[in-house]
Amino acid sequence: MRPNKKAENARETFAELYEYYLPKVFRYISYQVGDIDLAEDLTAIVFEKALTRLDSYRSNKASSSTWLMTVARNTVIDHYRVKSRKITVSIEETLDIASEEISPEEKVIKKEELQS
Repeated sequence: MRPNKKAENARETFAELYEYYLPKVFRYISYQVGDIDLAEDLTAIVFEKALTRLDSYRSNKASSSTWLMTVARNTVIDHYRVKSRKITVSIEETLDIASEEISPEEKVIKKEELQS
């Protein structure tokens, strides 16, 4: 079964957008987040969103560059919005807190020392 012409054109359009704008989107996101691995992940999300919403793009409202960079900007904003809701504690901080508490064994030893 051969895909219809409209679907084929949409795939070609997306492939062209991807090849042309990938470096620009990646540079923008990398600059915004300062982490290459995270920038790669977010760039993939941008193009996934663009692919799923390609049919909503209207060339009479904005250029493809403007539309795609808006998707990128909103993806970065979403990332920071979600990140701000999460409370993160490093492993080192957790170990420091745990090491300040007296273990049950240490309590017994101290109690025995005081009694003798």
